[in-house]
Amino acid sequence: MKYFETLKPFFSDKSSALFLNDAFEALEQMTPESVDVIFADPPYFLSNDGISCSGGKRVSVNKGDRDKIESVDEKHEFNRRWLRLCKKVLKLNGSIWISGTLHNIYSVGLALEQEGFKIINNITWQKTNLPPNSACIIYIIMNLFFPEIHDLNFKSSSQRVRVLTETWLKNEMYCPVCGCDSLSKIRNNARMADFFCENCGEIYELKSSARNIGKSILDGAYSAAMERINSNTNPNLFVLQYCSSLIENLILVPKYFFTPDTIKERNPLSSTARRAGYVGCVILYENISQKGKIPIIEAHIERDKKSVMEDYACSARLKVKSINKRGWLFEVLACIDKVASNVFSIDDMYKFVPELSAKHPDNKNVEAKIRQQLQFLRDKGFIEFLSPGVYRKILRS
Repeated sequence: MKYFETLKPFFSDKSSALFLNDAFEALEQMTPESVDVIFADPPYFLSNDGISCSGGKRVSVNKGDRDKIESVDEKHEFNRRWLRLCKKVLKLNGSIWISGTLHNIYSVGLALEQEGFKIINNITWQKTNLPPNSACIIYIIMNLFFPEIHDLNFKSSSQRVRVLTETWLKNEMYCPVCGCDSLSKIRNNARMADFFCENCGEIYELKSSARNIGKSILDGAYSAAMERINSNTNPNLFVLQYCSSLIENLILVPKYFFTPDTIKERNPLSSTARRAGYVGCVILYENISQKGKIPIIEAHIERDKKSVMEDYACSARLKVKSINKRGWLFEVLACIDKVASNVFSIDDMYKFVPELSAKHPDNKNVEAKIRQQLQFLRDKGFIEFLSPGVYRKILRS
């Protein structure tokens, strides 16, 4: 079969031909549905100015512009583009084999599904002679795909998702507080708790969604949620967002970022409902400061364990036992988040006096409360003092 009308081979014999060309241009010129098998080795995008070990020497990981990308979105669009062209030239019963590393294969896997391919198998090569960790970074390599669970009859799609997400977290997640390699599952239907760490005793709740995490997250009983917050016994929260069978984002919200203002009561269920009179609640995710949203997986890219644990340790400096004091602290911190500039003034903060006064109608010294919280945040290293009445946010790396 003639694959190209105009493109000439770089080399050819009776049984094969090699073409030297830009892959995108060549695929666009190929005859549709003409290929039985494609083997692809796309860029891994490892060139990030880091270092590795080769022959016992520290060497740069950079491989040139072809291995660099500006953003996760650009990388994913690159993978979708070449896979789209491959599908055009494959026969209807054709196959594609793709090699990759953990830096790129999750994007490729998602792109395959988005472009209409059916993934049949995954072959993993375990490298036993890893180079020394020259960058001194701790990596816990996660499988970001849901596990395969067979022979289970789910009563609903929500039950299926709950089982898949909880199984994935149990198999893949470590404790971000103490670093223990795994978390243990708490018995089903435990009140506002799903996992615990056998090493440090921290408790975690898991909430998941196939959609982007919005302003609020559906939670359990309102009275139980408020009781646990007011008694400082509420769990840490994992917020998981997935697409099809791939984990997209995983966020940790430490337990001490929850205040009564982060919980909203729902209307009671009607008298005809199975649980008539039940009063649930939602977590007002938008009311939680960005400092309390620690990313573990971002756009299906896993962060290293060391960075996650450092972020948790940094946020722990904001831990306050008194619910009233905690409320003021995080309300002022949320106001700082709303200021667009990294440098802000006390006058910028006084603009939030009406909002804070509405939340605390009995307090007649709101401006003094704001200054008090700014002093606390400065002492804890979250803002810095530049000059009288002028501050700067200290951003998390």
